Amino acid sequence: MRLLESAVAIGSMFVVMLAATPANADPLVGGSGALLKQCKLTSEKPYPVVLVHGQAGTFEGMSAVSDRLTREGYCVCGTNYGPINLANGGAYGQDHLWNSADQISEYIDSVLKYTSAKKVDVVGHSAGTGVLDNYVLKKGGASKVHAFVSFGGLHHPYAHLGVPRFFDSDVYLPNLLAFGRQFYPGLTVKQVADTLVSTFGLDRSLAATVQSPFAEDLFDATYWNDLHGGPSEPDGTFLRFATNGRSLPTHDSASGVCYTNIVGIADFLVGGSTGWQDEASGVENFLLTSQVTANMHSDMLGNEEALSKMLEGLRKDCGGGSSVQAQRVQGSLQLATDKNTTTTEAAAQKEFGDAFLQALERDPSLRSEEGGCTVSPPARELPFSGLFVLGTLVAFRRRRRVPSSVDTRTS
Repeated sequence: MRLLESAVAIGSMFVVMLAATPANADPLVGGSGALLKQCKLTSEKPYPVVLVHGQAGTFEGMSAVSDRLTREGYCVCGTNYGPINLANGGAYGQDHLWNSADQISEYIDSVLKYTSAKKVDVVGHSAGTGVLDNYVLKKGGASKVHAFVSFGGLHHPYAHLGVPRFFDSDVYLPNLLAFGRQFYPGLTVKQVADTLVSTFGLDRSLAATVQSPFAEDLFDATYWNDLHGGPSEPDGTFLRFATNGRSLPTHDSASGVCYTNIVGIADFLVGGSTGWQDEASGVENFLLTSQVTANMHSDMLGNEEALSKMLEGLRKDCGGGSSVQAQRVQGSLQLATDKNTTTTEAAAQKEFGDAFLQALERDPSLRSEEGGCTVSPPARELPFSGLFVLGTLVAFRRRRRVPSSVDTRTS
């Protein structure tokens, strides 16, 4: 993929990769109802486990997780939430994160009432983690959740790059939109999505994804600042080059909740910037290294090491939490480069920004008229002429230096 196309495509990659009745608050309705009827809570497993699928997913799509939990004696349930425009290529999990969190909140309340449990455990996949974060941090869920396990979760709004030159870098999406608005005032996520659809000929289902309310949330700085008490990156920083860390600490976890965040080493959709939380009491960030597949983001749901880590997380007791101040997640990756490539983050961000703007220029609808003249940013040459290609084998063999809180041992 050419660099210009990569810059535009990354927003689509993130939301696309991340479906058969509307969300229902009744825990006995739908595919999970039978599971809940058949089980009984015990003193050893006192909390029902609520599964929350990802964007464009379903509860049924997490069958590997539910099957393992059921075999281990857990009461398992879940619902399909956040439906948007199902008749015209939409899917579940595409509503705004806060709207989906309202549905999950109602569903969890019904589960607690039916089971008479004091709390629930929750397991989120991909964007389902972002829904659960909103529930826990903004809707009173912290007092109702014991353990929170995430598989490739959306804790922070970064897009994990897996393309030439910017391999294993992360784009902080709210600041990328702000950058574009410096040149195109009023630029919206929908305009960016329309450009993606027209440029790459996405089919109807993919078009619905990149233009969904969920996709808008990924770029919404106001939403994330309100959720976390501040941004993950300073103003003007939108590319984290060859790193899986974040620049600024945030309040991205709740005291008293036991978090286990599983991120796969070969997950091209979610890296540590997105899927890990800041280091704090009750938070464990885990790097899954035992599996390498082309679709690891979904395949990790059936990975034995990941499932064992999930079970370990559900058994934790975090008590009343701690007043320990959260520290930012800071990690780095070793990146192979050629001799003609400068890999400083500032230079890389400039190149990516230039490519992003040039891609936006392709769509004349993004240009504004002032005094009868079409106004658009002047074309700028890319600062680097060399091109290095990192193959899949290099990606899988890379060595990560991870935060001290990350446990890479097999459970």
